[in-house]
Amino acid sequence: MKHLKCRSIIIYIIFILALIYSNSAFPETIQKKMVIGDASGSIVISSDSFEIDNKRNIVTFTGNVEAVRDDINIKSQKIELFYENLAGNNDPGKGRVNILEIIATEKVMLRRPDGGMATAEKAVYNQKDQKVVLTGNVEAVRDDMNIKCQKIELFYENLADNNDPGKGRAKILEIIATEKVMLRRPDGGMATAEKAVYNQKDQKVVLTGNPVVKQGTDLVEGSKITLFLKEERILVEGKAKAVMKGEER
Repeated sequence: MKHLKCRSIIIYIIFILALIYSNSAFPETIQKKMVIGDASGSIVISSDSFEIDNKRNIVTFTGNVEAVRDDINIKSQKIELFYENLAGNNDPGKGRVNILEIIATEKVMLRRPDGGMATAEKAVYNQKDQKVVLTGNVEAVRDDMNIKCQKIELFYENLADNNDPGKGRAKILEIIATEKVMLRRPDGGMATAEKAVYNQKDQKVVLTGNPVVKQGTDLVEGSKITLFLKEERILVEGKAKAVMKGEER
């Protein structure tokens, strides 16, 4: 859902005008699909139905909702899109809107072309803070790691705002997982903690809140454990304890 942010996202006014000024029934294709986009590309949101509330500035999609873009696919049973009317702010482009927040609920699933996937009971995207929050039985899967917890906060930057040629793309800066965190690695390594902070630039994970790291029958624990992913090393601080049993024969 971080990729739903574009520098200037536009909901085509044809849909809003049709809903405001027409009293007749709309074709099924218009009732079930809305196109959101700008020069960098478009997002197509389809659902069993959607409703536009111009008084509260909310578009609500319900029933088998799917939001599709080149770099992300979101499925859920409900999406609420909150926006502001730029024309009301003396914006020269009449009919344009700025997306403020997107809330997806009920069996939320996010997929990326690189194979990354996340599921949760709720996902909230906030454009101003450039943040995505997943809550409720969260599971994030990557090639190198599987994360389970009750809450994930994902912070990113829009590369288009950084003069990056890939308009609309976003770069993950930090991921904060909290509440019954469990991390698993393909090599069988496992870690548990109350909080895990992943820093993309430094390629490290900091575990706090009774952290424990296990590899086979060996384990380490302490007040704070830092996993340096690239260097494949572990730093244990505060009341450090290690149990090395080795391989059983």
